[in-house]
Amino acid sequence: MSLLEKEQQLLSLLLPEVRAQYMRLRAEMRTAGIYTRLTETYRDLKKQAEHLKAGRSTLAVSWHQLRRALHEVILVDGVPDMKIKHRDLWLKRARMAEAHGFRQIGFKPDGSNWYIGKGKSWDPYHLEYRAPYDTLAEAVAAEGSLALRELMA
Repeated sequence: MSLLEKEQQLLSLLLPEVRAQYMRLRAEMRTAGIYTRLTETYRDLKKQAEHLKAGRSTLAVSWHQLRRALHEVILVDGVPDMKIKHRDLWLKRARMAEAHGFRQIGFKPDGSNWYIGKGKSWDPYHLEYRAPYDTLAEAVAAEGSLALRELMA
């Protein structure tokens, strides 16, 4: 599977309104010279449990399972910036994402790193689109499968 096909597959796993909002964000980022590659969208219960066990997530149920979250990496000269060497681009992406209604969990308003999960996890790759919900519990109650609702109980 080519990278383009993989990205199309990942995009197809997002809710239509989330995908549409992300595509608007992505177009604006490209206009600003920020190029990204999707690396993850939907997670099933097993995958989320693996992330939790490995310390890559702090939640048993996540926005990924509701098809409202994604991970992407910024490309610099076509190379993924996995170590965040181009922090200025990551900060710009974070602010642009927020302007498009996404929640990012990489940077505080002052630009410093935002550590989550008792200060142990930093995830600048993550974006989630919560609208119209304020909390994950609200979103699960409205959209989640029976399995997700049972996990939240």
